[in-house]
Amino acid sequence: MSINELVQSHPLSEAIYEGVLETPPWHSLLKLLEDYVSTKSASLVIRRPTEEGPGSTITLFDNQDALLDFQTNSYKDSPFAELPEGQVFCLSDRVTQRELEDLDHYKYFLKVYDVTDIMGFDICDKDNDNHSRLRLRVVRIGDEPKFSDDEKRRFATIIPLMKKSLTIYSRMEIGGISQEIYQQLLSSMGIASFILGANYEVMAKNYLAEHVLKNKDGLSIIGKKLVCIDKADQLTLTTMCDTIRQNIAQGNRPQLADNFTINRPQAGSTWGVLIRPVDSGDFMGAENNPELLLLLRDSNRRQLPTPSLLIDIFGVTLAEARLTLKLLEGLSLTAAAEALGISRNTARTQLSSVFSKTNLNSQTQLVKLVSDVLSDHWL
Repeated sequence: MSINELVQSHPLSEAIYEGVLETPPWHSLLKLLEDYVSTKSASLVIRRPTEEGPGSTITLFDNQDALLDFQTNSYKDSPFAELPEGQVFCLSDRVTQRELEDLDHYKYFLKVYDVTDIMGFDICDKDNDNHSRLRLRVVRIGDEPKFSDDEKRRFATIIPLMKKSLTIYSRMEIGGISQEIYQQLLSSMGIASFILGANYEVMAKNYLAEHVLKNKDGLSIIGKKLVCIDKADQLTLTTMCDTIRQNIAQGNRPQLADNFTINRPQAGSTWGVLIRPVDSGDFMGAENNPELLLLLRDSNRRQLPTPSLLIDIFGVTLAEARLTLKLLEGLSLTAAAEALGISRNTARTQLSSVFSKTNLNSQTQLVKLVSDVLSDHWL
């Protein structure tokens, strides 16, 4: 499976890529890993603890004493301090039980906090001078079973996605590119994106945008300028862009062009278009100032609902979002509760909360509302 196919199909791809923009990074991903590999605790180390400092650890540990112990002294002889890159390992892959019990890391950390197994991998971005390294770990505690080979294989499916997102994170850290603009570029997974200058000259584009231009799929370049093949579309595009520029000049925040479309050569096929202003300060050193970000999405391609998208749009909790998604799949409330491993009473309470937040009173209305909103929702 190619990386693009993996991005489209993997249930954690959105959290992995959006995690680059979070503070701290990838925090939402750690929460989702609880269900993905059935763990009660996940952590991510961007900079490992040393004698010079505690490093940078993002974790779901509620126990601050455990985190402090980990950062100050329990990391020194850990068999999981550094792992061979790009492979998933469990404790038994690194040391025997007897070897483990001889380590201070076991005596003063794993045993104290009742850790029974660890699973994780390291990835490294070797294409930058800092050689950024990311270490992702999940643990089993108490009487929980050790991680199985199937769980190791399942966990390994996120390695190529994490490696790609680490590259993006490294570029952001080194280049100082703003989160606002990069979020648009990240959200263009499956979306063609163009950065345009004052005269519609194309200053940057992603792979999908190059594909659109190569095939003259509704747009082309004439004299370095982006133009619509359809003259009526070109007039609409010019009008939209000029309106955004006027709003910027007047100090107003421009409204997004949600319903703007560009015709494609195939009959009945159109691009949905979103235009946003660009802060030229995000592209220091550019010969000309970029002004607009233009995104294209196939109008017939529905937005895949994800928990984070529902949370952003409707203000529901993660648990409520997961229940809503099950209902969207056509499950009854009872079946949805069983699929989520919760009681029907809990599901009813969550659904009641969703109704309150959306001003609805039936599952049918909820499914219709979510479907209608997501059909036009871009980012």
